[in-house]
Amino acid sequence: MMKKIQGLFLLFFLTVQAFAQLPNDNRTLFTVGNESVTVGEFEYVYNKNNVNNQADYSLKSLSDYLTLYQNFRLKVKEAEAMQLDTISSLKNELEGYRKQLAKIRSSTCSAGHVEEEMRQDF
Repeated sequence: MMKKIQGLFLLFFLTVQAFAQLPNDNRTLFTVGNESVTVGEFEYVYNKNNVNNQADYSLKSLSDYLTLYQNFRLKVKEAEAMQLDTISSLKNELEGYRKQLAKIRSSTCSAGHVEEEMRQDF
């Protein structure tokens, strides 16, 4: 049983690695409702969210992150279906987060400076 699971993970890993080698990969990795998520999009998000170049591309790391990303996309789809993206208070809150992020990005991004900004904002 364990060998079958390991074999499936190995197949998944090799598939993702093969897809990652292709530029502008638009192949569908999974779908949420009627929206396709491409291998390229997943790879971009995986790399972007692995801070300090700690993306190790291990089978476990890719598998865990794929599960997290699928759940995230499902939650977004559900929120859109409930029309939560049209509530003005939530739109204002999101805009506030965007402004805070832009402020942090535009300033010098040394570790100490980011921590100081976060303490002031929160």
